[in-house]
Amino acid sequence: MRVGFPSTVVIGICVVLFVCLSVGPSALAGDFSDAAVGKAIEKGVKFLYSKQKADGSWDDPGGGGLDIRGNDRHVGGAGLNTYALLAAGQKVADPRIVKALGWLEKQRTWWTYAVSLRAQAYMEATKQNTKYARQLYRDAQILIKAGGRGPKAIGSYGYRLDGAADQFKKSDPSNGQYGVLGVWGAHQFGREVPRQYWLAVMNYWRRMQQSDGGWKYGGGDKHSSGTMTAAGLATMFVCVDAALYSRYTHCKKTEELTVLKKAIEWFDRNFPKTLTDENLCHGGHGGMYYYLFGVERVGLASGLRYFGKADWYKIGARWLLSQQQANGSWKGRYGETTSTAYALLFLSRGQKPILLNRLEYDGDWNNRPRALANLCRWSREAFEQDVNWQIVNLRVPVSEWHDAPVVVITGSEAPKLTDEHVKSLRRYVLEGGTIFSVTECKGEGFSKGIREACKKIFPGRELKELAPDHKLYTAHARLPEKIKLSILSNGARPLVIHCETDIVLDWQMNRRVTQKDSFDTAANVAMYATGKHLRHRGADHWTRRRAGRTEKTVRLVRLKHEGNYDPEPLAWHRVARLVGLQCKVKLEVGGPVAISELAAAGAQIAALTGTTALKLTEAEKAGLKKFVQGGGLLVADAAGGWLGGGREFARTGEDTIELMFGRRSLRTLASHSPLYKRKGYEITRARYHRLTKLRLGAKEPRLKAVMVGDRIGVLFSREDLTVGLIGCRPVGCDGYTPESAYEMARNIILHVADKGK
Repeated sequence: MRVGFPSTVVIGICVVLFVCLSVGPSALAGDFSDAAVGKAIEKGVKFLYSKQKADGSWDDPGGGGLDIRGNDRHVGGAGLNTYALLAAGQKVADPRIVKALGWLEKQRTWWTYAVSLRAQAYMEATKQNTKYARQLYRDAQILIKAGGRGPKAIGSYGYRLDGAADQFKKSDPSNGQYGVLGVWGAHQFGREVPRQYWLAVMNYWRRMQQSDGGWKYGGGDKHSSGTMTAAGLATMFVCVDAALYSRYTHCKKTEELTVLKKAIEWFDRNFPKTLTDENLCHGGHGGMYYYLFGVERVGLASGLRYFGKADWYKIGARWLLSQQQANGSWKGRYGETTSTAYALLFLSRGQKPILLNRLEYDGDWNNRPRALANLCRWSREAFEQDVNWQIVNLRVPVSEWHDAPVVVITGSEAPKLTDEHVKSLRRYVLEGGTIFSVTECKGEGFSKGIREACKKIFPGRELKELAPDHKLYTAHARLPEKIKLSILSNGARPLVIHCETDIVLDWQMNRRVTQKDSFDTAANVAMYATGKHLRHRGADHWTRRRAGRTEKTVRLVRLKHEGNYDPEPLAWHRVARLVGLQCKVKLEVGGPVAISELAAAGAQIAALTGTTALKLTEAEKAGLKKFVQGGGLLVADAAGGWLGGGREFARTGEDTIELMFGRRSLRTLASHSPLYKRKGYEITRARYHRLTKLRLGAKEPRLKAVMVGDRIGVLFSREDLTVGLIGCRPVGCDGYTPESAYEMARNIILHVADKGK
């Protein structure tokens, strides 16, 4: 697959990517959206199907080995296209996919690209239907036999797997990476691969690594290239996961493999330049789409979000969106279908949800470097989709962490966290995240240190050991008593979950059968915190864009009371960002203030929430009543909902409001209320958390209101709004989904903006 790269394409890439890189990664946060990427994937899928032949194959040869003549050259292309379609979310039962897989099975081929790419298609198919594992194992066996069996195993591949055609025997890094990919696909689904195979592969890539840490295609190349360095680094990660996982069983500092360290440093130094320098990008080999596929594999395997300071997915996705043709294709050296398949693999695999962040901090945070990679591969079945992980650090804005709903902190020694680090962790959690900390190697220093850190992050709250009947122990699977969990909660959702059992060791060792409880624990934590609702990479639930010109202003203050009055301090701040962008209304959020200070706050809306019993003095009741009768709107909800921690607030809140405004004054707001029927912002149905749907079986909003004359003076919800407004969907929450919670908050703001005080 040695090819040239058209100079016009290189110039276009240089211009677009120079702009991307010159503004820096943080400035790219809003440059492409989850919806835009989804639309591009949809168009690309449609294009690939449009080029499929009636027998299930494609004419465009693709990755079948471009120097080959005859039908073999189409097998690799069909394998690549089928792999891309399945990775992009197509169903294995789709008749078009059935035809493609059926055609592939009938082909007899000994070309490396063809067999390995067909194996990748079978790997994706096996995720949906295990009947395809047989074909996957068959191709893997061919690849193992050719590349890594026997004392003289070369650990790599040439174009041919059967020893025929001498001119195709010589191994090269491109064939080498694809051959290993096929074997790795089978290994993930239980195919036993001799350790000798992985060691042979590692030895080959070690020998081929250049002094600068990169790899090049062949002896005639002058420089290490991005395409081959991506190939080498991704392959080495595969080998480490398969053969060297036991290097990291203790908490004594284990040196990172030199071959990995040097290769990552090469990417850190050169990644921006690979995107604008033809020779450094691919050294005359592969082209940009081929290269981006390798970049995506390195990014996902390593968990690295950045190469140097460059966010690989944002930059790559932005460029791909700019290059897509009107018919949904991408044009490249190997033809439209091959380029489109590589583009789809980058966009769709890279966009998969980030389940977990791993926090890099000053301390022994990385004792088991491959633990989360193994855990996320296992989690595919639990979450019924592929999930990824990434490493985040305390040097970047917290907004860069929000791809994942949970950040994992591990270690055996006390983490060294500055006041700024504490602020970052607090901000992440208050914007909807959850911390999951795990003590490794029975490290008392870490256990003590994380508890002290929690006190700083959330003053007044503390980690408490959970009772065995807590929902966290059964969110996904029932956990045994040996798993010791503690939780720090705001009364409505988990803020920090801590595990004293060293389950990370079992993730590192990939003991998914013998120590399944350790994997189930992580799944329980993730499901309890998210309700199994994950965001795509790049989806921004906490928008960073600033509103432009606003037409109206509404002032809201949050109220204090004796109980747990501020479980989610930033909930209304998130609403303010969204209504500013979408509705051109400026929502000023103040407080929390004492009810005695409400009259002087100049607010049109007063927000009252909590989880514990609402206890108001007579003076406070009188102050609230005066505010409402004077034209203000009181909005109150039980954070967490009736069954999710807010029952006492719901019960006492309703009683208090009726004592203030009269018995039976609090009535369910009619579904035809103007609040719900705003033109352009109609609310025709409510969406509830699963717990609420089971309890209510309702599809209509359930806000209750006190009418003051012909206007709404009080809105009350025993179903949660507050946690929904922060963008969270924890398992134990009883109330509205984030989408519905925001819609109602939005309409409340617009209602007040129209009416004035």
